[in-house]
Amino acid sequence: MTEGMATSTHGALSRPLRGAISFAGGLAFSLIVVMTTGILTIQSIGVADGAIINLNNEVVAIANPRVPVLQFAAIAVLAVLAVYLVAFGTWRWEKSTRVCLTLGFVVGVAVSTAWALMSLSQNPAPGEYAIAPGWQGWIEQGGENSAVHIILLISIASIWLPRFTKTEVKQDASSQT
Repeated sequence: MTEGMATSTHGALSRPLRGAISFAGGLAFSLIVVMTTGILTIQSIGVADGAIINLNNEVVAIANPRVPVLQFAAIAVLAVLAVYLVAFGTWRWEKSTRVCLTLGFVVGVAVSTAWALMSLSQNPAPGEYAIAPGWQGWIEQGGENSAVHIILLISIASIWLPRFTKTEVKQDASSQT
């Protein structure tokens, strides 16, 4: 194999390249989760206050205030999907690749959360509430959302969860009988 090639003699990606791709994928997925959670959070604030908010986080119309059930349900579904994909959906993957994906996800969520928490100190006067425009507001609101914090904690814990294959599960089940 010549130096610098990304594949092995079998045509599969090398372990370092798989790890880098997994890390980048985890990072990208974290931004999708945080930003989507942020959009849904902003929309739920608007619905609860009787405002219709566009994707630039501007009030475009006034409506009757109501409970944002749809937005809350969507955040819950997104959280379950994220936890499954990051913590459990990759259990059949090689451990190093799985850990790289999870670490990329954890880094992305942690940085987004840190940014959101730092932006809290820049809010206007007490009693006033301002949402940054566009994607900045999405990251800030998503990073402040407790669902994202729980996803982060579960993702960190999943690095150390044992991984079982179907064979190990069948062997364990047969040894108990």
